[in-house]
Amino acid sequence: MFNKKLPSIFRKFTLPWSLIRDVTFDQFGLKRNNLSFNGARWWDNKLKKIMWDGFLDYGRSEWQHTFQKIKKKPTDEAFVGGF
Repeated sequence: MFNKKLPSIFRKFTLPWSLIRDVTFDQFGLKRNNLSFNGARWWDNKLKKIMWDGFLDYGRSEWQHTFQKIKKKPTDEAFVGGF
């Protein structure tokens, strides 16, 4: 499921799909390691909260990246002054 390319109809969802996949696998890996090495069990509520926090962190970093691109792009004076 995760090692195959998305069908062309879903190409516009590539970024959100990779975001969901990366955060999910990352958090499950942390959960597994915590259980293996520390003997601590994460309950479903904790896992959901940590996954949600991971989504928010990725969203913030993507927004910062997008915002930097917007700031660097020169404005089109004809478009701005056209109103």
